[in-house]
Amino acid sequence: MCGIYGYIGLSDDSVLKKMSAAMRHRGPDAQGFWGEDQVFLGQNRLSIIDLSSSATQPLFNEDGSVVLVFNGEIYNYKELREELLQKGHVFKSESDSEVLVHLYEEEGITMLSSIRGMFAFVIYDRKKKQTFIARDHFGIKPLYIFQKAGHFAFASEMKALQQHPEVKFEVNPKAVLDHLSFLWCPFPKTMASDVTKLEPGTALILEGSEIKKKWNFYDIPYTGRHMDISEKDAVAELDRLLEASISEQLVSDVPLGLFLSGGLDSSLIAAYVRKLKPQQKIKAFTIDIQGADMEGNPNDLPYARKVAKDLNIDLEEIIVTPAEVLKHLEELTYILDEPLADPAAVNVLLITKIAREKGYIVLLSGAGGDDVFSGYRRHQAMLLDLKLFKLPAFSRKLMEFAGKKLPVINPKIRKAKKYLQNFGASLNDRLVSYYCWLDERKAHSLLTNSFNEKLKDYSSIKNLELAFQNIPNEKSALNKMLYLESKYFLVDHNLNYSDKMSMCNSVETRVPFMDYRIVDFAAQLPVELKLQNGQAKYILKKVAEKYLDKDIIYRKKTGFGAPLRDWILNDFQPLFDKYLNKEIMQRHGVFKHDAVWKMIKDNASGKSDSAYSIFSVICISIWMERFQK
Repeated sequence: MCGIYGYIGLSDDSVLKKMSAAMRHRGPDAQGFWGEDQVFLGQNRLSIIDLSSSATQPLFNEDGSVVLVFNGEIYNYKELREELLQKGHVFKSESDSEVLVHLYEEEGITMLSSIRGMFAFVIYDRKKKQTFIARDHFGIKPLYIFQKAGHFAFASEMKALQQHPEVKFEVNPKAVLDHLSFLWCPFPKTMASDVTKLEPGTALILEGSEIKKKWNFYDIPYTGRHMDISEKDAVAELDRLLEASISEQLVSDVPLGLFLSGGLDSSLIAAYVRKLKPQQKIKAFTIDIQGADMEGNPNDLPYARKVAKDLNIDLEEIIVTPAEVLKHLEELTYILDEPLADPAAVNVLLITKIAREKGYIVLLSGAGGDDVFSGYRRHQAMLLDLKLFKLPAFSRKLMEFAGKKLPVINPKIRKAKKYLQNFGASLNDRLVSYYCWLDERKAHSLLTNSFNEKLKDYSSIKNLELAFQNIPNEKSALNKMLYLESKYFLVDHNLNYSDKMSMCNSVETRVPFMDYRIVDFAAQLPVELKLQNGQAKYILKKVAEKYLDKDIIYRKKTGFGAPLRDWILNDFQPLFDKYLNKEIMQRHGVFKHDAVWKMIKDNASGKSDSAYSIFSVICISIWMERFQK
């Protein structure tokens, strides 16, 4: 796990060192640099596999003609290494990174079909004068790129690209609308017009600074065809796949621990770890959110304590308060590179800080379980949609109108109001609208006229809906939503903040549910094995019955979040005053001061439920203050 960076088209190697300094947290153990003919590569190393200096990057093949910088972990590296040794390749280290160098020698760009793991890597072939770049199947590892005539640059974090003299961080209007709509921005866009995210499961070939080939080597197989499998056999196969994935991801030369929220996904991973390590001390970390309303949801902490006790796991409880969130919020947006308006990121920041202090460098996370196996409430709401969509469009429009008139008086009414938002839309629009926190018309009303001019003919909902073109044969509404979950929401929201927050503290987060063998299996399951009679994550819960008590498995879902609405009402005034004052908003030229403050007042009076939208505006304003040159 590391940070990689580099560029093509400059002769100045000092830029490489500035990029390294901007991401020192991603690799405190070593820094390595290489360059020739205006091609410069660098890496900051967080040592996980083979802690010796022989694994320091950039790494080379035997004759030095292939150069690699790599961020991530290759979980099947031992078997690949053995095969390469038998074919005569000579290794100088025991690292998984060096396997990629020799695998490229052996297989070229087809190597992507052989590797299993999380990765972003850049290989420069000195003989061909070509650069080969790839990002893993699900975008677990980030990679930002910049290209313009004569220049190409890449980095694990956007802040490193700020050090490149050709990169200008002008605000991307479409990304602003996306963030207001979804609280995150679907790839490839970023908040900076000059910078894009390399898509998950995508690779590039460059000659000089020009992209000569770009292709998707993987996409989630929602093909419309479902396997013919019994529930019993599906449980057995999923059990096998989960154990195999977790077993591979336990390999580490440094201490490894767990996130443990008390929810199903992290609890199940903990149970497998205990099965695989029956005598070993296991350390887990959880959050204790004190002194706040959990908005109608049960507190996770008692469940985390129960799982830890049942499995004999040493559980560290980390207290989170509004003061702690405020203390880290401005820093948060800079660390994230993007204005993600989700306070759950603070949880990961604080957990990994304590984990690192305790000596735990790797943590296993339950991220992805909801996205792959159908665990969100919106999936259950979608089942109701399929019944109500039999009503005439006029009737649905009336229900949408009625929803807008509902007062925000308690969590149940708030959820009903959100459910009826965009209820009169087409089915595909409706599926995408489940990710919306703010109606696009309302979002436009917050933006200045001049900024809105730059958004003519752009719709965040319609743009994300284009994703369905990637799975033209998939007819299941649930599977369409799960494609959006795993391909976009998970990548650009959950995995993004999990990576950035943990790497800020020089800790590696691994996500066993995102092994592509598991995702492929889940994508091809009959839908009723994922969501059955309103029971979310049906098949995963059946597997979990072998390992966990039913009161852990079948309890109400909470989520790894925070009581943001309470904090916005009672604790965030200093942020309003600092980032939403008239002077700053006029200087940025993005938001209307009066419209934003009306939203804040309407939220405070209970006239609207706008806490997350307010938080999004704050985060966008912080981003502009921190990143614009």
